[in-house]
Amino acid sequence: MAKQYFIKDFLKRIKRPIVLKDNEEYKLVTVKMNHKGVVLREKKKGCEIKSNMYIVKEGDFILSGIDARNGAFGIVPFELDGAVVTNDFWYFDLDENIILKELFLQMTSTVWFDEICKKGSDGTTQRIRLQKDKFFNQKIWLPEKTEQKIILEHILNFKTKLECVSIQNIIQNEQAKLLKQSILQDAIQGKLTAEWREQNPDVEAANELLKRIKAEKEKLIKEKKIKKEKPLPPIKEEEVPFDLPDGWVWCRLGEVFSTTSGGTPNRANSKYWKGDVIWYKSGELNDNILDDNSEEFITNLGLQESSATLFPHGTLLIAMYGATAGKLAILNRKAATNQAICGFFENKGVKTKYLFYYLMANRSKMIEDSWGMSQPNISQTYLRNFIFVLPSLVEQQVIVEKVETFMKKCNQLSEEIDNLNKHSQDLLKALFNETFDLREAKQENEFSVKTEPTKKHKPKEKTVALKPTNVDYYKRSVLAAEIVWQLHKEPTLGHLKLQKLIFLCQKTANMQLPTNFLRQAMGPYDNQLMRSIDKQLKLHKWFEYKGAESLKYQPLEKVGTHSSDYLKYFSSESASIQYIIDTFKQAKSSSVEIVATLYACMENILAENNVIYSETLLLQRFYEWSEEKQKFTENEVKVVLKRMKDLGIIPEGLKNIN
Repeated sequence: MAKQYFIKDFLKRIKRPIVLKDNEEYKLVTVKMNHKGVVLREKKKGCEIKSNMYIVKEGDFILSGIDARNGAFGIVPFELDGAVVTNDFWYFDLDENIILKELFLQMTSTVWFDEICKKGSDGTTQRIRLQKDKFFNQKIWLPEKTEQKIILEHILNFKTKLECVSIQNIIQNEQAKLLKQSILQDAIQGKLTAEWREQNPDVEAANELLKRIKAEKEKLIKEKKIKKEKPLPPIKEEEVPFDLPDGWVWCRLGEVFSTTSGGTPNRANSKYWKGDVIWYKSGELNDNILDDNSEEFITNLGLQESSATLFPHGTLLIAMYGATAGKLAILNRKAATNQAICGFFENKGVKTKYLFYYLMANRSKMIEDSWGMSQPNISQTYLRNFIFVLPSLVEQQVIVEKVETFMKKCNQLSEEIDNLNKHSQDLLKALFNETFDLREAKQENEFSVKTEPTKKHKPKEKTVALKPTNVDYYKRSVLAAEIVWQLHKEPTLGHLKLQKLIFLCQKTANMQLPTNFLRQAMGPYDNQLMRSIDKQLKLHKWFEYKGAESLKYQPLEKVGTHSSDYLKYFSSESASIQYIIDTFKQAKSSSVEIVATLYACMENILAENNVIYSETLLLQRFYEWSEEKQKFTENEVKVVLKRMKDLGIIPEGLKNIN
């Protein structure tokens, strides 16, 4: 049973004054806002500290009197044990006879406690701070200790699961990065186009292309359109990192490209700035096609009277030094750059996108080779001497297309991982909002922790059949939204698969939802269910069903906002639901159809009196379900059945039967 308390009943402010010694060094603590923790601010000798100071100890709950309303509170870590704070920082003893310390710490990591601190603060605009009476005299409702333990266990279990998800997401992100690098490496070694070369054996050899490129460069030099450059040394055997496919050739970048760097007009001359010529800095390179969002523009006069170069459309840019060294971009219009950028002028014999991906694949090597005393410096000389793989012009285009196809899939994977991370955090936030619910009581403002009554407090109830309420139908829609949210980027998700997943979630988690799964050709099916769910998903602006699209559920503007209600209604079943979603994430609809039909057949056999379950009987019932089931071979069904047993996706009554 919950009981009302004042904050001051269980939270006691303490002080540990210290007399500072002039020549002794002390650690000074600060508390970051937005729940970012307790950290070391600085170290000072006693003679440099003019305020009265107080010692804090490891494990103290501490908050900033000024910024507590902005989430500035936390736990003093081990390394700050014995550090000192001013009187603006409050730290406390907690009465664990009233509230468990671990539960209280979970409470303080939420907006629930932020609101307590906001209501406990007052003052002028520049001097708002925590006020003793306002803070300590706020009332909250707290459950008894046994229920607190249940709440705490639920929270910690949930956070553990989210932590596991977070770790997996980090691993997957790293794997996605490695996959991208692997794709680029395979591209420049000719592995992505090996099959294409077999089908196109008569393509011109790259050495002929190289001869034409060199001839074109010589012509431009004679016409004085480009400057004559120093001859480049021949490529040595030890420089070659891998064997090339037949028809490809090694060369140096300086043999096929002319390069130059940019420049910066005099900042003191206003005539050079705020003109019409886009002028990029190295920090604006984006490893993509550059948009027109340059921070600065120069005038034509600034361009003419400086070392800046007006690079043409299609020029590939590379940052040469500093923190952005190796960053790339392709110009989508004429533009100038600063001196930290080198431009590769377009070449008719080399696709700019191919050069872009080649340099991307070799970026780590370039940075490692050019690292100076304090930062990398990729000089033009280094770039001119860098060895380059030249395939035929037509194969370059095929490589670019294949790389971009694979990269698109990698980016979709990364986006999905990011969405899962965000979704995990949304679920955690929803859990806290549901457990630590801030609400206004009937007679006065009070804070309360929501709890479910324990079994001994539940009144005896008669068993009565209840008609589904609007809430029940909404819960059903929320469950569908969660499944679609996690699987909407899977091309296997459609009406059939979604309905079967709802059926399996409901059965395996023993949920009571307003569904009417009848015996249909495709297995247990509710004719009204999908029409209702599609309507509700669109009504709530979560998803719209488009049957003609490859990805049939298209996100709408409020996608993901179902999360708090999902946790509210399905927190106890979320593990079972997640298990079903993860298990059948990439499964075809036909496989899920077999699973759902087998499950329904198992339930029917268990419900019959004087019938002994056997696999033979189950297969018989499966094929008796509908003539449509003849499309599945007996071997297919047996494989799925074995998988169901291995995964534990069978009715409870069969789990102890071999």
